[in-house]
Amino acid sequence: MPESYQRQTSRSRSGVWRAILSDARLVWQLMRDERVPWYLKLIPAAAVVYAISPVDLMPLDPIDDAAVVSGAFYLFKALCPREVVAEYAGTVVSGQAESVQSGGSEDERQGQ
Repeated sequence: MPESYQRQTSRSRSGVWRAILSDARLVWQLMRDERVPWYLKLIPAAAVVYAISPVDLMPLDPIDDAAVVSGAFYLFKALCPREVVAEYAGTVVSGQAESVQSGGSEDERQGQ
């Protein structure tokens, strides 16, 4: 295989993993937020339980688990309050979600 193809494939894989990790971080922050109703938090929790349980409803082992978790994350984000999702969506990518939850960045708090 040409080396350029291997580099391009590894970059696209890392992009997929980066997107999955970013999505998981966003869901984690939404799960911890008080403004998200508790009953909505059951959606990703149930999906994770399904993914780690030995019972599979479909015989496509890793594929069905990934589809269930991905679908649950999508549904959870769609049902969460939009302003809360928007608040975290811009900061999860840059890794500053903790500062948003605590009331802004350290520079903003010192300036007040």
